[in-house]
Amino acid sequence: MGTVTEYLRHRGHWEDVSRALGVHRNSVRHRIGIARSLLGVDLDDPDVFAPLWLALRRHGA
Repeated sequence: MGTVTEYLRHRGHWEDVSRALGVHRNSVRHRIGIARSLLGVDLDDPDVFAPLWLALRRHGA
């Protein structure tokens, strides 16, 4: 879940995420679209974002 972690770390800023991962921003958008679909959540919703970020931090992300 590196892309999701970076997405949350950079608060959804595509350019920053793509730079951190070394991929094109469209690749990030595609990956986040897949993650949203698989998780069934809106990663930009603060009620989803905050607990997910905290859970990833607890597990060493």
